[in-house]
Amino acid sequence: MSAYRDKDPRIHGIQSKIRVVPNFPKPAGIMFQDITTLLLDPKAFKDTVDLFVERYKGKNISVVAGIEARGFIFGPPIALEIGAKFVPLRKPKKLPGRVISEEYELEYGRDCLEMHLGAVEPGEQALVVDDLIATGGTLCAAMKLLERVGADVVECACVIELPDLKGRERLNGKPLYVLLESH
Repeated sequence: MSAYRDKDPRIHGIQSKIRVVPNFPKPAGIMFQDITTLLLDPKAFKDTVDLFVERYKGKNISVVAGIEARGFIFGPPIALEIGAKFVPLRKPKKLPGRVISEEYELEYGRDCLEMHLGAVEPGEQALVVDDLIATGGTLCAAMKLLERVGADVVECACVIELPDLKGRERLNGKPLYVLLESH
């Protein structure tokens, strides 16, 4: 599911504000999708948030879980607008207090996400937000973390999908909503 397939007229404006930086962060043929240029344009940034809000408002989502770091940019305004709490999913040793952790594989090693214990209650309806899905490893770890505490992950939402990396296939059938694709 995606806004670009629905032909929403705001998508072109959003896509035009995302800068593609070749060979960043390392010279390996990576075409880095830089959303910081999107944030410099208040209309494009608002349109991005509004598209997600329109999709999730009234869907009884009580938790918006944002993945560090760019999920922290889009998650809080979505959460506020739909009347949900925002729960940050952070890299290790960034959250004070008791946490639960979920390790996951990356194309270049391993990483881990953590969440405060008690931030999410069993039975809550959760939305996972990040800027981009590539291989899907981070989104899978986020879903596992939320499901371990009894949340029902309703959907994952990303601004950009890199479909050639087949991350969507790793989500085990969990719905993914993206605003645009980049090849």
